[in-house]
Parts: sequence; structure tokens; C-alpha cells
Amino acid sequence: MTRQKRFSLTRRKSITGLVFVLPFIIGTLVFFVYPVIMSLIYSFGEIESFKTFSVKFVGFRNFQRALFEDTFFVQKFLEVIRDTVINLPLITIFSIYIAILLNRNLPGKGIFRVMFFLPVVLGNGFVMKQLLEQGIESGSMAAVTEFLLPPKVVAYIGSKAANLTAEFLNRITLVLWHSGVQILITLSGLQGIPKSLYEAADVDGSNEWQTMFFITIPMLAPIILLNIIYTIMDTFTDKANPVIDCITKYFTAYNAQFEYSSALGWIYMMFAFLLIGVVTLVMRRFIINVSERV
Repeated sequence: MTRQKRFSLTRRKSITGLVFVLPFIIGTLVFFVYPVIMSLIYSFGEIESFKTFSVKFVGFRNFQRALFEDTFFVQKFLEVIRDTVINLPLITIFSIYIAILLNRNLPGKGIFRVMFFLPVVLGNGFVMKQLLEQGIESGSMAAVTEFLLPPKVVAYIGSKAANLTAEFLNRITLVLWHSGVQILITLSGLQGIPKSLYEAADVDGSNEWQTMFFITIPMLAPIILLNIIYTIMDTFTDKANPVIDCITKYFTAYNAQFEYSSALGWIYMMFAFLLIGVVTLVMRRFIINVSERV
């Protein structure tokens, strides 16, 4: 009798947990799994009727058009790859550097933490989204450039030097704006490193540079990998991303090229997954070495 009561109690708990999780499961199946499957079907087909959405299989024709015929998509795709290659190491190194500074016992460090995380909060607002759509983040950065490079300075240093300086300032602003989450993650990783390692290094006579390169950076290897993956996904899903804008335009009712838009989305997504896989394979051996040392 006691065993039956335990079984019934366990079963009731399982049913209760399933009831709480059921809305999430249904939402995932309806709003994520089903659209992903349908987009994959559309990418390999051609919609014959928009009333029934009947699809005719055409093979890789949409993918060939995207990679070999659509020069606009290829150009925007290469721009995103270039920006990712440039911004990824900058954001990663900057987040580690700022997190190390914020982890020290400095006066007012709480205020500086809020300052670096504030762009993450403001970036989700409606006003900031409108500013991003108007080109604040897409490369123009007119307000920042005009403030830091007045017309008299531009006339003195010349147009070429002014363009290089403006591009550098725009890049630094972009790195600052997209490093809030990475700094917070790195800061939590720093606080998880045992203090005994630093005490042993101090006893052995290690300086701060040796401590950072032989203790801090190796112990942060999993956090660095997490930051890199997050930065890649954040860059590839950014609303100001020109490839996302290109895919959205083909998907609108005005163009109604759903099958071609699906092919563009799958190309973009597979490249992001491929990049994440390469980064994971490269970083994996460093993470294994750290675990073996510990």
C-alpha cells in the first residue's frame, strides 16, 4: 500500500511538471519546429499556389541563385563575414580586459559595471531600435563622427585620414555597444577562479602578466568560448544586419519569394553553425587541457 502511494505521488508530480512544461512544448513545436521544417521544404521547392501553398520540388535551384546569381546577397554576406572577423576578437579581448579591471577592488566599481551593461538595456528599447534602423550602427555613425571629428579637424588632417579615423571610432563604438553581456559573463567566470591559484602564483614570485596568461586566461577558456558563440549569434541575428534585412525583404508580401527567402535563411544559418563548429573545435583542446590541469 505504501509503495502504491509513493508511486501515485511520483506520478502526480510528473503530471504536474508536464502540465507546467506543456505550453512551452506546444509553443516550440508550433512556432519554431514547424516553421523550420516548412522553410526547409520551401528552400528546395517552388510555390505553385499561394492559396494551398503547394510546393514543387526544384532541387538546389534557389541555393544556386543565391550563391552564383544574386550579387547583392553575396556582397552583403561578405560584408557580414568581414565585420564578424574584425569585431569578434575585438569584443572578446575587450570584454576580458574590462572584466579583469571591474573584478578588482576599485572605488565605484558598481557604477562602472552599470555603465558597461547599460547599452544592453537601452538597446532593447524602441528609441534605440529606431536609431539603429537609421544607420547609427550600420556604419555611418554621423552623430558620433561629427562630435569627435569637427569640420576644422577634417579639413586639417585630410579626407583620407578623416575617413580612417571615423571608421576606427565607429568600430570602437560598436565594440563598446556590444560588449555588455560578454563583460558580465567574463566577470562571473573570474569570480569562479579559486583564489588559492593566485596565492600559489604569488608565493612563486609571478608578476601580474604571468598570472594573467598562465592562470586567468586558461581558466577562462570555457567562458571565452561561450562569449565567442554568443557574439557570433548576436552579430548574425542583429536587426541592423544587412543580410537579415535582405532575407526579410524577399519574405514580404510585396515580393512574395518565400522559397528563395527560405534558401537565403538556410545558407546564412548553416554558415553560422559552421563557424561556431570551427571555433568550438579550435577551443576544445584548450578547455580539455585546463580540465586536466585542475
